[in-house]
Amino acid sequence: MKRITFIDRRKTNQILDFSEKLTKAATVDLAWSLYSDALAKLGAKSAVYGFFPKTVGRSLSSEVVAMSSHPEEFNRLYLDEGYIDHDPFAQYAMNEDQRPISWCDPRASKFRTAKSDFFQNSMKDFGMDYGVTIPVRDASGFKLGGTGISFDATSEKQGEIIVAEATPLVENAAMLFHSRVQEGDMMRQFFPLSVREKECLLWVSAGLTNKEIAFKLSLSTKTVELHIRNAAQRLNARNRSHAVARALIYEVIDP
Repeated sequence: MKRITFIDRRKTNQILDFSEKLTKAATVDLAWSLYSDALAKLGAKSAVYGFFPKTVGRSLSSEVVAMSSHPEEFNRLYLDEGYIDHDPFAQYAMNEDQRPISWCDPRASKFRTAKSDFFQNSMKDFGMDYGVTIPVRDASGFKLGGTGISFDATSEKQGEIIVAEATPLVENAAMLFHSRVQEGDMMRQFFPLSVREKECLLWVSAGLTNKEIAFKLSLSTKTVELHIRNAAQRLNARNRSHAVARALIYEVIDP
């Protein structure tokens, strides 16, 4: 017998209201606040959102730019200490499927590592036993990241029901938020480069050496090196070429 899912009209209206407010959000912080509030109204406890450049390098943790309403201690573990690389659901979402995956779904087990048990036990310690990971992508379908959303539940059965019922609506909210913050005016807010840092990266993209850039901008070579190093740091880039690539992808510079 086919199961019929009834959509809560009130929650659907909340998504529409969120969409309207989101289009008017002028800052990343306001967009994130609206997204967090929309998820809370849909029953979510907390969430993390992360995005990546067009290709993920050595690991998710080396590339991710993220925002989170999870507990700060968990964020340090997950983002700063790199346990996102041992999150089987994040790995599944980035490598296996474009559809949301529940944190109770056994299909993610193929991406478990030696540290995954510690990671998942930590999630339980922070009261994040139940949730869903939703891949987010661009208009061509290329995966650019994902959002992980946790829910409160008192049992596994209740957790599975809550997640299953909430997923269609929180997926809509996630896609709306992702689309908004990937726009150029928002992306530049993630990477607050100075005018000089942008100028130096522009000349790097044109193939100039540090000495040539220094001559162009009437600066010392050491000052140019400092600007490029600072720009790479702000862009979470591994080297000057990577910094230029990320700056171009995120429209921080425009040749």
